Amino acid sequence: MSTVKANRISASKVRLDIVAEAHEVDEAIRFADTIVSRLKERPLGEKQLGVDPEKTARNAVLSRATRSIVESTVERAVHDEGLRLVRQPSLSLDKLVTEGQPFSFSVEIDTVPLLRLSDYSNLSVEVDYDFDVTDEDVDDRLEEIRQRCVEVKKDSQDPISDLDLVELSFESFIDGKPYEGSVVKDMMYEMGSGNLPDEFEQGLLGMKTGEEKTIEFVVPDDFANEQIAGKNARFDVKVGRVAARSLPDIDEAFAKDFGYESLDFWRKKIAGELAQQREADYDGAKEAAARKALADCLLDDVDQDFVNARAEQMFQAFATDLRKQGVSFEEYKQYLQITDEDIRAEMREEAAHLVRENLALESLFENEGMSLSDADVQKTADELAEESGSPSIPLAEFTKEQQIAIREMTMHRMATEWLLEHVQFV
Repeated sequence: MSTVKANRISASKVRLDIVAEAHEVDEAIRFADTIVSRLKERPLGEKQLGVDPEKTARNAVLSRATRSIVESTVERAVHDEGLRLVRQPSLSLDKLVTEGQPFSFSVEIDTVPLLRLSDYSNLSVEVDYDFDVTDEDVDDRLEEIRQRCVEVKKDSQDPISDLDLVELSFESFIDGKPYEGSVVKDMMYEMGSGNLPDEFEQGLLGMKTGEEKTIEFVVPDDFANEQIAGKNARFDVKVGRVAARSLPDIDEAFAKDFGYESLDFWRKKIAGELAQQREADYDGAKEAAARKALADCLLDDVDQDFVNARAEQMFQAFATDLRKQGVSFEEYKQYLQITDEDIRAEMREEAAHLVRENLALESLFENEGMSLSDADVQKTADELAEESGSPSIPLAEFTKEQQIAIREMTMHRMATEWLLEHVQFV
């Protein structure tokens, strides 16, 4: 079995000095020789070995064996030492193994850092939170419910109102000139969405299916599209189909439709539900405030490369989630008029806060002598399954990467639980 000596060079970098035993080297060489022999049997295999086939083949065997030894021993060392990688290490082969001889090498790896914390024994956290439920809060909740009760009348011949869905075709001009993308055909537009200037929507009000009209106005200086902000705009518009939408009044009949004896009774029930939600939200606010306060106790700076690596993971996960939902990432960016870098910048800002808080929790976990049992980690896996509505499965059935992630989550959960028990809330 190979021997490993791990030396921490910095908060986030570890040097592994590894010696693989001779029998490990010989086994790797035998396996590599089998692979290279199979390659030689392929068409053109011998020709590709060059003018000195034996030397080339031998070097190929030793190179393959060396890489196998380095990769397998580093992977085992990372696991045995309990190290968590920021990224996969770059493994260079500056020397090759020798049959019958041990093989020693060193590699530097970037790990999740363990940072120092200042004294947190008397940590006091202020949580500013409003528990009061007002009539306006109840009104807002009723309005949300009302918006979900919209009725749609397709192919309406009524004048356009501020709730309707309208099929539009138009040609637009800025300062009297057309521009790229200025001709639009059969676009479905939601009145009140704000995707076009208010003056445009005001010009549509009262129009009917098949009607044509020219709408002219000066685009507001603060309009989102800077290319047309503050300029003279003209739209030659034709209305296609109209889907008229209407909303019910919030009255006694509306309450009875939902099975309540009166609107007043419904309002009181909503107020009670909001109060319960505020209580639950307060627990979340306490946790967020406590995590931030602990992160403020960090004495060391967080390596920006580590933050960037985590932000890139978040970026890739976000793009993947969109695709799983059937949303084109490119269309998403085009609709919001943003770029990859805009999203990455937002992810870096979010990652900076998240990484600091998680590293602070991990330092707390270490300082307080906590440890993870298989039962602790399985509990986290079970909770994740319950939240997603999936059946619980044994931890061993997860991939290695998933197991690492679940262990991290468990560490953060246990440290957070300790923190909430010991912090003073004011």
